[in-house]
Formats: sequence, C-alpha cells, structure tokens
Amino acid sequence: MTRDCRTSQLAAAPKRGWRNVLKMGALTAAVTALSAVAAPGCLDRPLEPIEPRPTSTIVERLTQSSVDKIDLLLVIDNSGSMADKQNILQLAVPDLVGQLVNPKCVDDAGQPSAQQPTGPLEACPEPGSQREFEPVVDIHIGIITSSLGGHGSDTCTGSSNGSDNDFAHLIVRESTAANAASVPTWQDKGFLVWDPSTDAPSHTPQGETNQATLIDNVKKMVGGAGEVGCGFEATLESWYRFLVDPDPFEKVTLKKDVAVLSGTDKVLLAQRADFLRPDSLLAIIMLSDENDCSIRDGGQFYFAAQTHNKNNQLYHLPKPRAACLTDPNDKCCRSCGQAPAPGCDDSKDACGGGLSDLEDKLNLRCFDQKRRFGIDFLQPISRYVSALRDSTI
Repeated sequence: MTRDCRTSQLAAAPKRGWRNVLKMGALTAAVTALSAVAAPGCLDRPLEPIEPRPTSTIVERLTQSSVDKIDLLLVIDNSGSMADKQNILQLAVPDLVGQLVNPKCVDDAGQPSAQQPTGPLEACPEPGSQREFEPVVDIHIGIITSSLGGHGSDTCTGSSNGSDNDFAHLIVRESTAANAASVPTWQDKGFLVWDPSTDAPSHTPQGETNQATLIDNVKKMVGGAGEVGCGFEATLESWYRFLVDPDPFEKVTLKKDVAVLSGTDKVLLAQRADFLRPDSLLAIIMLSDENDCSIRDGGQFYFAAQTHNKNNQLYHLPKPRAACLTDPNDKCCRSCGQAPAPGCDDSKDACGGGLSDLEDKLNLRCFDQKRRFGIDFLQPISRYVSALRDSTI
C-alpha cells in the first residue's frame, strides 16, 4: 500500500521526564511527544524538520502523593515506513527507562549533582542532594502493535503475514522474521518486570534486577514490532482492546457481507489480568507516523479497508450524498449506498456509480470520511476518552 503523504507524527520519549507525572500520582498517564517527520515516497512536498512538541496528559489522580509501581504500555505502529521511528525510540529507551528506575540526584536548586548513584538502591553520594523522586522498583513493561487486521475485509487478513494482525496481544519477538528469537519475559507472561529490591521483591519469582538487561530487552522488543504490519493503523483501538474492552472478540467472519464478531479472546484477557494492576500508575506511550485508523468492528464498517469486489476488480466506496459536501454533520449526509434519511430530498444526490481512483485512494480511506463517503467508519474519540476517564465502561 502506498503511504499517506499527510504530515506525519512521531511519538518519542517525553523530554521533560517523569518527575511531575510521578509526583502527581496519576492513575492513568498518556505520555506522548510529537514531531513531524517525512514518510518515504512522499516527495511532492519539502522535507523540513519541526521542533518536537512534548505533551503529557494526566487523566485522573490518586489520593497518594507518590507512585510506587508503574504499568508501562508501549503501542507501536508497525506499518511500512516505521523502522526509522522505532530506531529513534530504541535510542530513547535508556533515558525513558533510566529516569524511572534510577532517577537523578539533585541539589536544593533542582540541579543535577556532579556525582550520581550507579543503581536505584544506592543513596545520593553528595551530602545535601536527594533523588528527583523515589526510584520506582516495581514496573511492568509491555508492547503491543497497531495491527488489528482488516476487520473482515480482504486486506490485512494475516494469511501471508502474521504481523497484519497482532490481536492487541503482547509481542515478545525480536524481529518479524519467521524464525525470530523471543525476548525472555517474566514467567513467559509477555511483559518485562523490573524488581531490583533485595529485601522485599515485589514479585515471586523475582523480576529483573539488572538495569542494563532491562533496557536491552525493551530495545529488542521495540525492534520486534517491525514495519510489515497492517497499513490501517488502529493505534487507539489496540490499547483500548488490550486494557479496557470488557469482552474482546476472538474472531470476525463474514456472513452475507456482514462482519460478525464471535468468541472471547481469553489469551488477551489473561495477559491483561497479569499485566495491569488496580493500584499502579498506567502509562501509555504511542509511537506512530500517521493518523489513527481504528475502524469499527462488526456490520459493514469493514468496507473502509476493502480493496477488491467479488469480481476481483478494484473496489471503491459509494459516493456521498449532496448534503455531505456542505455539512457532513447534516442529518441528510449519508452514503449513496444507504437509503436517504427520513425527510431528506435526494433530488440533488449524484449517486450514479462509485467514486473514482482519484476520489477514493486506499491510503486515504481514513481521512475526512463523513464528508467524502457519507459514513464515519472509525470508532469515536469519545470511546477512548471514556476508557481513560470513567471508572466503568
């Protein structure tokens, strides 16, 4: 699939660090730093660097004043053109993880001391200095990808490339090669555990105690995401399914052109139960160079990812009705593939035939959908806001 030549975004490690996040005691922290990058193949616009814009979003606060355990989930876009962005994240891992497990010692003015401890259990070597915050000695680190398959369409089926659909399961591979090695994880649960305490380990058996080994394993898992996954990046829906979805489905099948969801993904639920704890700070870091494309599951929303019709000809979505061109939110804005809304005049609707190749490029299917197609095929953003904010779903 050709790449969308929109301005891309790269999420990397937060430049301002974890200090304020940890001191606030957030229940859920979505930490993302964005900067524009150029996608290969998009040579019709100038390539200019843009200064990174770090952002940290604290969604809800706990009553405690500090954080003693963290569940860190990295959501990595594994579609084409992502290798260089993953390389940048790998370079940032020592700082990202190191700030958590072995925070700097600072003086009364908040400036780093000349001498720093080599490990999280050591005291600050200079008199009068203290840690920016207490080292976090209980951390879960897991990685999932943006690939959730084709939602019932003929793309990203996983038949020839397993990375097309990672099911929002934790990945442990070091690469996408067929014989790729797996990163060793705690109890083979799919995630890493940082547990250096010598007096009272937080896990049984004890998790990783060596900072260098922890960082090396995180870097390997980041590289394992690869860039041969599905081009319809479901970055938001991936973490929603892994962390929140009350009943994640196991499979999707087509019945009379309708996508039917069935079963319960017990593997995912088991991974969630092991990884996510009720009393931890949850940090979600998303790495992507494109807009989210979390297509709704079930029904006929999968047509947003369909490439061919039953005659194996290139498939294009139906045209939008006339109202969509002036106001996509108008009740009369529908697809020509749907019946007109009650009370709407369809005399101005030019519904003959489908959209052209120019009007319906596959790699732009997730852009401006309501105006261009009369249907919004994507999950609403409110779904993810509620997931991070509300106590029940």
